[in-house]
Amino acid sequence: MSGAVNDRRRINGPARSVEPIYTATVLDSVAKGRSDGRGLDHMRPIYAKAGPISDAQTTASASGSAFYEQGSIRISCAVYGPRSARKPNARRAHFVCDFQYAPFACSKRSPTQSTDEHETSLWLSNTVGPAIRLEMYPKSSIDAYVTVIESDGKMPTLAATINCISLALADAGIE
Repeated sequence: MSGAVNDRRRINGPARSVEPIYTATVLDSVAKGRSDGRGLDHMRPIYAKAGPISDAQTTASASGSAFYEQGSIRISCAVYGPRSARKPNARRAHFVCDFQYAPFACSKRSPTQSTDEHETSLWLSNTVGPAIRLEMYPKSSIDAYVTVIESDGKMPTLAATINCISLALADAGIE
């Protein structure tokens, strides 16, 4: 049995590989830094304030709130809870996050919550929820309402949103 061994269960790759061709513009943009002028080792300037909504004289003030600004991203978050839940026999608290863009934050905006906003709400509930000690608050609910005032892309906005929710939870005294 001489020659190459063929395996019918696997997909054979190409016989030879070719190095990718990098144009001068790709290499120049990596050398210069990011599109907003920052270097690769610099981060956006951050401004964070805890409690701007809970300090206001409103009828139903939030337990904790935060305003977070990072570059051209601006996010406001209000946390209500722990408050009594619909399920009185629950051994752990229930965390729900409501994520919405302000009408002027995006180029296209519908009056109802879009599919993207709903998916982001679920993703944030599943991401931030396990970081909260929900077993310390039985028979209760913790709700976070996030409003994106200005956005600079989805991924940086998600990272800034997690920071804003964390700051609002800390302001509410929720562990």
